[in-house]
Amino acid sequence: MITITILIVDDVSQNLYLMETILKGNGYEVVSAKNGAEALELARKNPPDLLITDILMPVMDGFELCRQWKADEQLKHIPVIFYTATYTDPRDEQFALNLGADRFIIKPQEPEALVQIVRTLMDEYQKGTITTATKPLGDEMEILREYNEVLFHKLEKKVMDLNAEITERKKAEKKYRNIFENAVEGIYQSTPEGRYISVNPAFAHMYGFDSPGQMIAEVTDIQNQLYANPEERNSLTRLLETKGKAENFEAKFKKKDNTFFWASINATAVRDESGKIAYYEGTTADITDRKKIAQRLFETKEYLDNLISYANAPVIVWDPNFKITRFNHAFENISGRTEKEVIGKSLDVLFPEETKQHSMKHIKNTLSGERWETVDIPIKHVDGTIRTLLWNSANIYGPDGKTLVSIIAQ
Repeated sequence: MITITILIVDDVSQNLYLMETILKGNGYEVVSAKNGAEALELARKNPPDLLITDILMPVMDGFELCRQWKADEQLKHIPVIFYTATYTDPRDEQFALNLGADRFIIKPQEPEALVQIVRTLMDEYQKGTITTATKPLGDEMEILREYNEVLFHKLEKKVMDLNAEITERKKAEKKYRNIFENAVEGIYQSTPEGRYISVNPAFAHMYGFDSPGQMIAEVTDIQNQLYANPEERNSLTRLLETKGKAENFEAKFKKKDNTFFWASINATAVRDESGKIAYYEGTTADITDRKKIAQRLFETKEYLDNLISYANAPVIVWDPNFKITRFNHAFENISGRTEKEVIGKSLDVLFPEETKQHSMKHIKNTLSGERWETVDIPIKHVDGTIRTLLWNSANIYGPDGKTLVSIIAQ
């Protein structure tokens, strides 16, 4: 069986690889080139059985390759297929056929379809049922005129596409600029050395500056001018260098008037082509109010914890599964058990065996929302003595006001 050799020409390596894979997978030998000049050089040394070429390429495009191919005594009988994604106008196809091309195919094609076109053309050529054009139709001046006309048409379209792209880009930039200028969050770009490249108005105002320009001009050392604890910037930059990003990084900052505020930073490291960090960019949100609320909640929790722990009345808390979650000092004294011993254990460990079932029945009623005002429940001390407590209870619900979180009793 005679092996058919196909010369493929395309300046995009990915296209060459894909076409080579398809053709080799169907039994063809493949030689590749990245432009028309390279293709001619290869073909003149070892003529192929078929040429498949792109049109838009550097050095020598597909049209000129075809023209010279058909003018070459050694190559002019070899069939030519144009395979293009750029020249798709009917005038482009007509010019290609006038140059002597045998097929004009628009990219992309399904692999099976492309192989079928190649197979059909080669069968017809080998059987002599088609005769490939051995020279371009028309004289050199006419070909040159058509060539220039096609190129001018393509250039005109490219200019129109470029203008449309520029217009869209300007719209996108304007949209981005509006978002940047009017964002509630602070947006910034800064150098690894500690200077700002750009900041939006919200960012500048957050730090007490009148304008972005003023902030960029006056802040020459971010670490020492703006961080309450300069080491915090080192922690942030280490994160950006090692992880590439930082999320919800919290730190305390100084304003221009030397007052302080808390901020949360989300940032990424932007690297250049060599992999070196070119700049950092990110957003900053003032979380001072949130910090104050968190501190108040912490102080309230501490107060309530102390109130429960050191209350004279015995206080116990259990969850919906009747596992003990809190156990104050007064309850420790009554039961003879420490909080550490009972946390996480079932509530019934506190009750005498003979009254355990009755006591748990009362307690399970709290799950349905029942509140006790006065319920007598016996408690067994570790020394075996029984102490009867007058219990009252209250249910504690989650943020939705419906989900039972725990029950507190004393």
